[in-house]
Amino acid sequence: MESELIKIDVARLAVNGENFAGKVDGTHLDLELPMLESAGVVTYQLHAIKVGLRLLVRGKVNANVSAVCARCGVLFPLVVEDKEFEREYETLEDQIFVDLTPDVRETILLAFPAFPLCGEECKGVCPSCGRNLNKQECICRGPAPDVRWGPLDDLRIKEE
Repeated sequence: MESELIKIDVARLAVNGENFAGKVDGTHLDLELPMLESAGVVTYQLHAIKVGLRLLVRGKVNANVSAVCARCGVLFPLVVEDKEFEREYETLEDQIFVDLTPDVRETILLAFPAFPLCGEECKGVCPSCGRNLNKQECICRGPAPDVRWGPLDDLRIKEE
């Protein structure tokens, strides 16, 4: 069963810490970026231990998402992962829960690639007609030459 938030019950945490694992629907984490169309399931495997009034949390977080390829614009599945999730929280003596949800969200967003590609061999789209070059070859003549540079292209400089 998926929960909406990732919370740790600090009041009942074992003295030596505990392991936490679970899944959260990515829509509850508001994982939206221009290149991130929709979010799937976010899974976490964490170890939490309380040291004095501090809660230390370490582990692994990953999300299955649908990303938009930066070259061809096609949606493709992508796993975004942080194998070294580590956070420290200051707790109050009477505090019962610590909500990790904002930090898990931030970790996933920061781990998302700046230039997601559906594959290294992605050919992208034709700059002239916009065809996806992965699916079909382009029959247009390519982009029109930029005539603004014409006078400078014809310029010849004499070396003395």
